[in-house]
Amino acid sequence: MRNKTIVYIYNSFRDPLFQNLMFQYIQSLSKMGAEFYLITFEQPAYEISPTEIKQLKISLKKKGIHWKPLKHRTGSFLLLKKLFDLLSAFFVILKWRLFGGAKNIFAFANVSASHSVIYSSLLSLKLFIYSYEPHAAFQVELGLWPSNSLKFKLLNFFERLAAKKASIIFTGTKYGVELVHSIKSTTPVYRLPTSVDETLFYYKKEHALSWREKHQLENNKVVLYIGKFGDLYYEPKKLITFYEALYELDPSYYFVIVTSFELEQIESLLTESSIPRSSFYLDTNISYEDVKVLISAADVGMSIVPPFENQKYRSPTKVAEYLLCGLPYVTCEGVSEDDDIAKANRVGAVIPSLEPQYAEIVHVSLNNWLTEREALRERCRETGIIYRGKSNVDYLFKEVLLPKLISGE
Repeated sequence: MRNKTIVYIYNSFRDPLFQNLMFQYIQSLSKMGAEFYLITFEQPAYEISPTEIKQLKISLKKKGIHWKPLKHRTGSFLLLKKLFDLLSAFFVILKWRLFGGAKNIFAFANVSASHSVIYSSLLSLKLFIYSYEPHAAFQVELGLWPSNSLKFKLLNFFERLAAKKASIIFTGTKYGVELVHSIKSTTPVYRLPTSVDETLFYYKKEHALSWREKHQLENNKVVLYIGKFGDLYYEPKKLITFYEALYELDPSYYFVIVTSFELEQIESLLTESSIPRSSFYLDTNISYEDVKVLISAADVGMSIVPPFENQKYRSPTKVAEYLLCGLPYVTCEGVSEDDDIAKANRVGAVIPSLEPQYAEIVHVSLNNWLTEREALRERCRETGIIYRGKSNVDYLFKEVLLPKLISGE
């Protein structure tokens, strides 16, 4: 029986983090000959009907991906519920290990990795990790967990153990590589920033011009934010306050926000702001095609990850999407390697934080960019392919990961 790999995702199937990253990658690997068992943990926010689940299972099976959705538990008695999640997945994995030819487990990010190191140790599975980041440290840094809490100590312990037990680790930045080495892990570790398919994300000129014309934005400066708020990102109030500073500098600014965050809360903040409501466009989760149109129609994209110490390990997906569609971006210092790339390739503006006093940096940068719009678009695209193109992932996975998944060496 040919070796198969369990893909363990502590996210929902519809979660954009999975859909835009790991799902794209395993589909590429399946075309190269790998076969997968997929475990996801379904949350109400990404609910899928039983009928659709059945249809998805049939579709995935044709691609060599066998999917088992499990329920994600949260709320009170969190540790007990997480233990229940672990056990429910364990019995599924045990069945695949004994009777399905599963020899490997491929974990997406550190929470999944911390679970997977337990399964791999108990069931003699080879562990592979994509997107290794210090999630426990994130929780403390953001004030969500005390550093002396049991939750932090457990996750931190298993994150470090996973780094030592894994067969291969892929991490988003050079800082992630250094982190793995600092744990005294001998596991081969590869820098692999979060990447997007460059054949799917590109500038759509006609659609962009049509969208701007529809909204009467021919002479406006369009600022785009696509993504989440809170936790690992700034709160919406912080972004809108920053936008107020931009608007004071130039009332031709027009602000586009696309987010899964509660739009009513954002609407409430907009009514309290000094910017006319007519200068904002709000939308919720939209299709890939619409995302490309909005990015193409914008003049600059925002990445709003706060510049905390451990955010250098992050690799925000939206920066890849912006660049591949030819859009310059704004980032805070010390986030991923996005700040270094912005400066070195002249494809973005770097600010110390999202405080209003730094709005002028963005304003001046944008005015300069508008004088070289076509050259800038090409520069962003070229930088995006080299820095964040999915072809880099496909190449590294094919050369490094695929032989080990199939042969079990």
